[in-house]
Amino acid sequence: MAANPGASRRTLSKMLCEAWDWRQPNGALRDMVCRGMLLLLDRAGQIALPPVSYVRHNPLAQRARPTPMLLDTTPITDRLRNLQPLQFQQVRRTSDEPLFNGLMEEHHYLGYEQPVGEHLKYLVWAQDRPVACLAWSSAPRHIGSRDRYIGWSGEARRRNIRFVAYNTRFLILPWVRVEHLASHILGEMASRISADWAAVYGHPIYFLETFVDPERFRGTCYLAANWQQLGLTTGRGKDDQTGRPNRSIKQVLGYPVPALPPTTERDSEMKPAIERIELSMEELERLLERARVEPLPEEDYQKLKAAARLEAQFAERKAEPDSSLDKAITYLLRHWKGLTLFLREARAPRDNNLVERALKRAVLHRKNALFYRTLNGAQVGDLFMSLIHTAELCGANSFDYLTELQRHARELAANPAEWMPWNYREAIERAGV
Repeated sequence: MAANPGASRRTLSKMLCEAWDWRQPNGALRDMVCRGMLLLLDRAGQIALPPVSYVRHNPLAQRARPTPMLLDTTPITDRLRNLQPLQFQQVRRTSDEPLFNGLMEEHHYLGYEQPVGEHLKYLVWAQDRPVACLAWSSAPRHIGSRDRYIGWSGEARRRNIRFVAYNTRFLILPWVRVEHLASHILGEMASRISADWAAVYGHPIYFLETFVDPERFRGTCYLAANWQQLGLTTGRGKDDQTGRPNRSIKQVLGYPVPALPPTTERDSEMKPAIERIELSMEELERLLERARVEPLPEEDYQKLKAAARLEAQFAERKAEPDSSLDKAITYLLRHWKGLTLFLREARAPRDNNLVERALKRAVLHRKNALFYRTLNGAQVGDLFMSLIHTAELCGANSFDYLTELQRHARELAANPAEWMPWNYREAIERAGV
């Protein structure tokens, strides 16, 4: 400030952000946060800010309520497949944002509220008519049931809360009466929101969450879209000072986005995918030979660091032959190519947590199967477990899939192989219904 006596408060905050390289995940300067910090220091007497030079008019301080929109309200009661394909339009900062705001204000029981922080707004269209609206925003900081489900410590939550999106509003317009539409929209939304978020804010989304008021709703569409019940809120809100509930207690539902990377057992991390180090076994051998005759660049040195340490320990017999450590190093070197696959292939997991989670449903079903009264009943239960889990792995809505099997029972009996979870949609198209 002494070097720039004529600079305004806004200019000073930007200069400080640039000097500290203080930026948001999307690369923008943390100007407002910095300005608030400077104001706190000024009020505490630690610094002396220049006088306020300009008071900017803030139209958001007294924001006008959204106006109702004139739309065709003819009832839509067709089957979901006849409305396909649905169009998902991200409308924030577009000419259709007022349409979204007006529909929410007029038809959602909570009305429209302007989100703060990172947020996106979606209109869902069918046959050139809007049928649904969804609003997503930054997630609340402290949700105990969510943090326990993910496995977050306090520090992990602070680092990774930005990778969670909160579904603040979900509206099916009142003249739309289409079975399975809501769960289908949620399933489609989960497959696209991460890329849209990354395009706007520079980072993906790995987990979705929402609250359901059990006094009004049962959350059926979320459960049908494979969202999980995580627990209940405390009913106290983020600014509570009393420790007693002061609002309705809600169910917390969550959904891991399919791109979620493997996590550690105790302290799950939600990190965007990073570029893997490309290091083949042949390249490793060449680097080892090169390292013996000349210095390596820093990049090659980092690649070699772990492997060279193991090789030296094994070659110098620092581990007693046939000891547990000797056997472990021998096994590691013998299977080096497979064990380091995750360094070369970005989608290769570092552990078998994904496989164990995939088997969990079958293990739980095996316990439930003990209570079937007949062998035939157990076989039917096994069949449904297999179909539901396979549909989930294929990205299909299991409820929609089983419903279509009932509707096409005759075609299913004639050609069962054409009605598997991964190809039944093609069979529906061929049937022409």
